[in-house]
Amino acid sequence: MNKIFLLLLSSIFVLPSKAQDNTFKHSIDSLIQKNIEKGIFKKTPVIIIDGYALVDSLKANKVYKLLNVSDLESIDIITYDKASELFESNAKDGVLIIKCKKSGTKKIKQIFKD
Repeated sequence: MNKIFLLLLSSIFVLPSKAQDNTFKHSIDSLIQKNIEKGIFKKTPVIIIDGYALVDSLKANKVYKLLNVSDLESIDIITYDKASELFESNAKDGVLIIKCKKSGTKKIKQIFKD
């Protein structure tokens, strides 16, 4: 099985890239839950994918349905004070910044151009 390794805050998370229950949303939700359990996030963070904040649930669902784990290039976590400083009070619980490969970026631009 192919795997994508993501280095996040000195921890390595392994996301299987080919599994039946491994949708993009499932992988991101799992990553967030693990970070909440470790105390890195207090609650669900703001999610930014290729510069677009997922605040509109309709667009977020479209993004989750279109993207695959194989579209991921990197994930960065910004916590508490730094998140609030960079992204204002909406990000007080942290920010998850997701960068996609070119294939994923094209899909996201298509969703947000509407």
